[in-house]
Amino acid sequence: TPLRIVLLGPFSSGKSSLLNSLLRRPILPTGLSETTATSFRVRIIIGDAPERIDVPTGRSLGLEEISKVDLSESQNVAVWVKSHELPAGFEFIDTPGLSSIYQIHETITLQALERADVVFLVVNVKQGVTRTPNRLPSETQELCSEDLSGIEHGGPRCSRGLRANQGL
Repeated sequence: TPLRIVLLGPFSSGKSSLLNSLLRRPILPTGLSETTATSFRVRIIIGDAPERIDVPTGRSLGLEEISKVDLSESQNVAVWVKSHELPAGFEFIDTPGLSSIYQIHETITLQALERADVVFLVVNVKQGVTRTPNRLPSETQELCSEDLSGIEHGGPRCSRGLRANQGL
């Protein structure tokens, strides 16, 4: 089972850009406005396994075909990539984000949070966290045994295996 790392934050805060930077190439779509409308599960692979995109319809596409994925219907897209910088055994989940005008984007994001082992909070310093919905702390408290405010790096272990860390 891979270590699941969820990228969480307001929409258009740079979650996809951060993951592209970690991968050292532009895999996921990015833009100045709300771009990610689905949950991308990015798995690091090794060996001779081909890089590919698996969509819920059961189709597999080449990595270069990511722009052909109908993101309005595909809510859970698996992206399999090779990386010299990141070890195998990780699964990054890029979410649509919070505070979207589309309720389905927030629902998809909160569902990804439930599957997380680790959460990276991504905040665009120009936007701040003022757009984060008020309900996030209560939703997170359902997943974690302690409030996330003021947690030190390497903080308490939460229920469902979620580790809350600040400053990652």
